[in-house]
This record gives sequence, C-alpha cells and structure tokens, in this order.
Amino acid sequence: MLAAGFVEGIIIDYSYEKGCTFVIKKVETGELLLPLRLEEKFQEDQLKVWIKYEYSRRQQGSCLKGITITLGEIKIREN
Repeated sequence: MLAAGFVEGIIIDYSYEKGCTFVIKKVETGELLLPLRLEEKFQEDQLKVWIKYEYSRRQQGSCLKGITITLGEIKIREN
C-alpha cells in the first residue's frame, strides 16, 4: 500500500475537545489530520486505516487539533 501512495493512519475520536470530531493520526509522524468528510463507517476510535489525501485550504470549523485535509481514498488496515 505504501508503494501505491497510501499513508498509515489511526482514527482517533476527539469529540471530547470543543469543536472536534474524528481526526486521523499519521503513524509515521504523529501528525493529526482533520478530514473535511469522513464516512460514518470509518468513525471508530483506534480504527487502523490506509489513506491518500491532499492538504486543504478550507477550515474545519472550530477544531484546532490538526491540519485540514481532503481524503482521496481510505481503506481499513488489517494489521
């Protein structure tokens, strides 16, 4: 998957933080990413995923816990 341009991530529930919902933590760097849209089936705390994304100039409301992204692809990781 890495060779295909995917990045390893973990979905984290940040709903306890004001204005936040689910973020994606990049495994390699620990960077937090705020997806503009995350399908409900991926809204599970500690879910391991593969993602392809682009940084977005749009703001994610009042959540200040990461960098806003637009997801290109997302798949559940098996390991």
